[in-house]
Amino acid sequence: MKNNFPGLLKPLSANEKRKFFRSENITRPPGLALADIHAAGIQADAAIELFEVGINKLLRALHWKHTGKIVRWNEGINATCYTNAHFGIFSQSEERKFYGDLPVCPPIVRNQRDLSDQFAYRYGKDDEGDLSAFLIAFRNSFLITGIVAQSQEILEEIRLREAAAEE
Repeated sequence: MKNNFPGLLKPLSANEKRKFFRSENITRPPGLALADIHAAGIQADAAIELFEVGINKLLRALHWKHTGKIVRWNEGINATCYTNAHFGIFSQSEERKFYGDLPVCPPIVRNQRDLSDQFAYRYGKDDEGDLSAFLIAFRNSFLITGIVAQSQEILEEIRLREAAAEE
């Protein structure tokens, strides 16, 4: 990363950590010094682009794995990413209920070792394989929620129904 994306990550100073905690209304765990909290600032524009490409590829791959259908690049994906600093927001959202209730949680194993502490996901899909939904966790660092649709039209219909339900 240092060679290919210089400046993408920057370790935060104690003052920057304190300012971030205050701005996000996050309480520091009792007895934990700011120096003991490892945090990095991310160059927003580059990080967003890299995350979107990576997340979209991952969601397409998981959709194909579980439905056998390829999602073309211009077809529908709706993804949201939460960092560990925002897990509280996710846990109190309506999204949490939907994604937490997805029916299948496949085992992640390599060489007979369970790797679910590093990467885990839940998913659900329709019978035709045109639509799938995923809740993906990377350690205790990132949560990704995503819906993959075989067409942009299906995804737009989902968005319209969600908007109508909120009203």
